Amino acid sequence: MDLSAAKILPLDAERATLIGRAWVPGRVGGPSPVVIAGGRAYDLARVVPTVSELLNNRDPVKLVRESVKSK
Repeated sequence: MDLSAAKILPLDAERATLIGRAWVPGRVGGPSPVVIAGGRAYDLARVVPTVSELLNNRDPVKLVRESVKSK
């Protein structure tokens, strides 16, 4: 299975705000919200613990974009 960025991201990925969930392994592992920016995945768990909480935020796009700027 080819999971390269070129194969799985939309053509306008550089302009899009793409969120998802990634499995974080470990003793207290589980799904973690992520944003895809610049072809990389960034963990959002320190900003919002769940995708549901992110989407219920007053301005989820702004929250995500600001969290990536600070990295």
